[in-house]
Amino acid sequence: MRRTHSKSILETFVIDDIEYSITDSKNAIVSKVLSSSKEVEIPSTVLHNEKEYDIVELGKKCIDESKIASLSFKSDSKIHTFNKDCLSSKTLFKLTIPNNLTTLKVDWCNNSRCLSQIQISDPNDSFCIDEKGALFDKDKTTLFFCPRNIKEYVIPKTVKRIREYAFEQCRVIKSLSFEEGSQIENIDNWAMASTSFPVLIFPNTIKTIGNNCFFWTKKLMQVSFSEGPNKIESIKNSVFKQSSLKSIEIPPSVKTLGIGVFQKCANLEKVTLLANNCQITIGRDCFSDTPETFRLVIFDSVTLVGDGVPGPELITIIADDKGVGSIETNSEIGESSHNSEKIKNKEKSKAEKSKKKDKSRKSEKSKKKSKSEKKSKKVKPYENKSENETKPENEIKSGKQILGGFNSHISDSELPSI
Repeated sequence: MRRTHSKSILETFVIDDIEYSITDSKNAIVSKVLSSSKEVEIPSTVLHNEKEYDIVELGKKCIDESKIASLSFKSDSKIHTFNKDCLSSKTLFKLTIPNNLTTLKVDWCNNSRCLSQIQISDPNDSFCIDEKGALFDKDKTTLFFCPRNIKEYVIPKTVKRIREYAFEQCRVIKSLSFEEGSQIENIDNWAMASTSFPVLIFPNTIKTIGNNCFFWTKKLMQVSFSEGPNKIESIKNSVFKQSSLKSIEIPPSVKTLGIGVFQKCANLEKVTLLANNCQITIGRDCFSDTPETFRLVIFDSVTLVGDGVPGPELITIIADDKGVGSIETNSEIGESSHNSEKIKNKEKSKAEKSKKKDKSRKSEKSKKKSKSEKKSKKVKPYENKSENETKPENEIKSGKQILGGFNSHISDSELPSI
């Protein structure tokens, strides 16, 4: 298969089972490792047609067809860049980073399924490793990679950014958390996809959670956001797609849910949007392929817009003055959109027994319904609702679930970014 590179290739040749590509009069890159050996060492220079070239980069997918288990470099290595997908491999277990490496391109460690040991050749002024084997920049503000065999990890409070694929394929990790006082701001695309920890609590410093961040996290059941003013304004495309989330509360700061955020979440029961008195945009397929019991809970001052707004029968509206403590559980709201009549009968019976209701309610029942239907039109994307399509707010009182702070109970790279 022909490989493409960001730089122009002048010539390609093979020496000692390694394919090189000449990019200019002085330099070459490793374009493909052909060796069947499990241990490969990349030389610092290569001689071709009586001319010596410095080897300065690892090319895209250069080891993906090899059986390599250990990759290292000569002590005088000139390699300064790891390109996209350069470590994509089903077998690579150990990596020694050359001392002149300065640049890790986007997706450099994508699909590094078994990579569990990283060492750094001294001296290296760009990277460091902690006691758990995780790879950082020198001041530990960016986390690049975590060993795939790690079982538990606490992200240092100095970390502000977690790079793409940093935890991807960590399939045995059981616990992941942020150190108290965390300064985390950005988590890149796919950073935690295909992992196995069940719970994660975000500090309120988080600003961005990238596309597909928790894609295919089949054991992730609970995600929450710390109390206090939150900085995150959007949940990007497919962030929780095919996860095992049961329910989640989205902070008031969030005004946009991207494409397919909760798509194919087979256990999803409820998503609560805590923003009020605002417009919230819902991206296409945001809640598609979720259970019939799923409900989206919003305040009555919220307007929903976008291609992904669910049908009115899947939306529960509460009054702003009730607060989050008045949000009903799904089991009390109903098992599916088809049992709305059953719920109404139940609520009607409860209302008749309540002595606190106005005695004039029965005689003005039809008038009350008309008012309630008008009130329900605060979900603006839906017009001409029938009384069977949405439940008036005063009928949604079948139970209460106290939810503290933003606690919850419980990725498709081609999608556009928000």
